[in-house]
Amino acid sequence: MRSAKIRVLVVDDSLFMRTLVSDMLNSDPDIKVIDTAKDGRDALKKNI
Repeated sequence: MRSAKIRVLVVDDSLFMRTLVSDMLNSDPDIKVIDTAKDGRDALKKNI
């Protein structure tokens, strides 16, 4: 039985780095990037 995927919120001020990290994490079948945020304040607003 396969366990649930690890859900990740990627936070970085650089769009390029958010995209790069998200793509790298999504390449792992056990990880799912659920959203991205440009900074900590934006991440807290996501209320995930």
